[in-house]
Amino acid sequence: MLQQCRRSSDPSGKTPLCHHLKHFDWRTLYSLDYYADMVIYFYYVIQSLLNDYLPMIKVTMCTTDKPWVTLSFRVLVKNRQRAFMRGDLVRYQYGYYFGARHVWVCRSVCMYVRPSIKMVRFSSSKDQNVLYRP
Repeated sequence: MLQQCRRSSDPSGKTPLCHHLKHFDWRTLYSLDYYADMVIYFYYVIQSLLNDYLPMIKVTMCTTDKPWVTLSFRVLVKNRQRAFMRGDLVRYQYGYYFGARHVWVCRSVCMYVRPSIKMVRFSSSKDQNVLYRP
């Protein structure tokens, strides 16, 4: 298990952040004399607003996960498992969770696997020998 810190991407925090930035009084920034001070002030304002509306969160990732196993994919799988545990076999077998999970996997695999296959296919034979050496 690997823990990483990342900024929250919660939509309920993005909207107030956008409104706050839209109505923020930037006159203090324009009144500064030096560009370096302006940049420092700008970064300070943005960083403080990000910390208020989109705080840093800890995310636990398994090191053996495939690159397409994201948080939203995990949520789909958990919802499908909950439907099975509740005995809602219609949702478990044929419902939203199965279809959405299937589409998600197909898109994600295509996004991550196809470029690497093309890279191997069009690389020189010398590179392929290094890749496939037992």
